[in-house]
Amino acid sequence: MATLQAFMDKRVLLVMQDGRVILGNLVGWDQRSNIVLSDCVERRFSLESGAVDSPLGVYLVKGDQ
Repeated sequence: MATLQAFMDKRVLLVMQDGRVILGNLVGWDQRSNIVLSDCVERRFSLESGAVDSPLGVYLVKGDQ
């Protein structure tokens, strides 16, 4: 996980195993690959309305995702 240092305080996009797309600023992680993002949104895609963002705020992504 040491390579994540280059992404600290930058906007990142995570694609979860269930297909959700989360965008946020990387603020931290730990040895179990848990990731903390701030100013997050969940981006949903549809044919009718394109991309729609739902605000999430601070978000913790567990390492097993």
